[in-house]
Amino acid sequence: MQNTPAAVVGCTRAYAEAEDELLQFLRERGFVDIAEAYARIGDVAIPASTEWMGRPMSFFTNLIARNPKMNIIHEDIGHGLDSIRQTGTQSPIRAARRLYELTHPRWEGFAGGLEEVLMHAGVYDERPGRRARELQVIEYAYEGARAMGELQFIANAVDYAGWNQFEADMTPYGWAIADSSSMWNHKRDAVRAPGYQVAYPVGRSQFEKIIADRAHQLGDDFNMPDVIDEILAAGLIPFALAHWELTGLTDEVDKLW
Repeated sequence: MQNTPAAVVGCTRAYAEAEDELLQFLRERGFVDIAEAYARIGDVAIPASTEWMGRPMSFFTNLIARNPKMNIIHEDIGHGLDSIRQTGTQSPIRAARRLYELTHPRWEGFAGGLEEVLMHAGVYDERPGRRARELQVIEYAYEGARAMGELQFIANAVDYAGWNQFEADMTPYGWAIADSSSMWNHKRDAVRAPGYQVAYPVGRSQFEKIIADRAHQLGDDFNMPDVIDEILAAGLIPFALAHWELTGLTDEVDKLW
């Protein structure tokens, strides 16, 4: 790491420590399949940390610098596991690349939902002084601000600049800067895939619905790691279809017929 900025070195070290803590937590709490699969993916978190720390300060760089576990759970475990499960499936349909962002709510809903599942399971409790639970809630608030801004944009109530300003005004601590490159970057799919930002909270609510319905069905036999494995095994299909496959309930797919 010669000639590497001190901030990047510090973030890289924090990522490595957070990754070790996270893998130990997953194994101890019964998320063994997820831990072992992630360990096989390889050391992907440290390059991600240096990439983020090389960017100007934004909402996500502020968040990740304070709580790297959140980013590891979302990007490296959530999206990483989806990627290897999709390429490893034997199904010619479920292994295919999805067109038109049809599974974006599934993709982001699982990654964001996994953050919340592990938060409630206690993944941040080892270091309470870092206020990681508060940071997790702030991330969800920012997610909501992006979704509400996009709905206004789709309705032609604001332009891109107005959407940026709305997000900045709705986000705590001034971490969302209206004229930052980071703010513009996450809007690049707004025209090609309307609803891209709305998919984050919608997908997470669908993910939580599967868990709630499986808990109701299984009763005392409910086990969170097993249900997460079921969701992953269903592959990158819309949550409505995964909900039908896992629970047998048709309340969501009835609307599709």
